[in-house]
Amino acid sequence: MRKAIQKCYVVRIASRRRCARKPPQILRITIVEDKMRILPVTTGLTLAFLTSGAAAAQQASQLSAVGDWKLTAIYDKFEDGHLRNTWGDKPQGLLQLSAGGLISLQVMGGNRPPKSETVPTEPVGPVRCSYGTYVLDISGKTLKFVVQQDSYPQFIGVTRTLKVEELTPTTLKFSVAPIHDPKGGDFTPHLEFARIQ
Repeated sequence: MRKAIQKCYVVRIASRRRCARKPPQILRITIVEDKMRILPVTTGLTLAFLTSGAAAAQQASQLSAVGDWKLTAIYDKFEDGHLRNTWGDKPQGLLQLSAGGLISLQVMGGNRPPKSETVPTEPVGPVRCSYGTYVLDISGKTLKFVVQQDSYPQFIGVTRTLKVEELTPTTLKFSVAPIHDPKGGDFTPHLEFARIQ
């Protein structure tokens, strides 16, 4: 009976992050050099590296949008094509996307006058605040936003799908799934952001 030969290979897995603080991981692989066993082992290794490559590509896509974004425009577009601005002349807003998959959104209407006989826990609108988790799919041009809390309670616990209209190093534009307005019909909110440098 032929004796199998074992060889030990040391593979260094370098971190993809430039500023990684952890040293490169060492992966020790023992391969039994037997004609009947080499193919399954190498096939398994190939599949493992391909899977990790796909995960790395997804992470790279997610990282492309990570950061702080300042609102530059927000408007509603109705099915008949007309636009509505419910946020005033100079709406303010901030979108934050973390590398860990957390999302936070705040939008406030422009030129909101102070309202007497109120307290800070009673926001003066229009205002919208929301946070939760997200998954960005660049190829599918979608961002799935799982809402954990929202100033509009009807959205709490809902997964909202935002369509990525544009994503560049400095610009991020979304359109949101249509919303029904009992007074004006269905409309699609549009949000546009510029990266904060």
